Amino acid sequence: DCETTRLRDGETSPEVPKSRSPEVKDREDLTMAKEKDNTNKTFLLRVDAETMEAVEKWAADEFRSVNGQLQWIIAEALKKSGRKKK
Repeated sequence: DCETTRLRDGETSPEVPKSRSPEVKDREDLTMAKEKDNTNKTFLLRVDAETMEAVEKWAADEFRSVNGQLQWIIAEALKKSGRKKK
């Protein structure tokens, strides 16, 4: 069973299966992200629940995604330590 998605300009996307497993969608998202921007690296980060809750709240307070918040925190720490210019 396939469906066609209508794009903003009126064109349609290729037919794709209606239901995809989360694993397939994640792989597709990663592939698209790699094709879009080869400068970003993907990695797994494990944090305790309390820290994660604090980061989630901080991100929401600043209207950022958790990923965006973590990228900002890391960039600021690198700048402050003098390890990254700009």
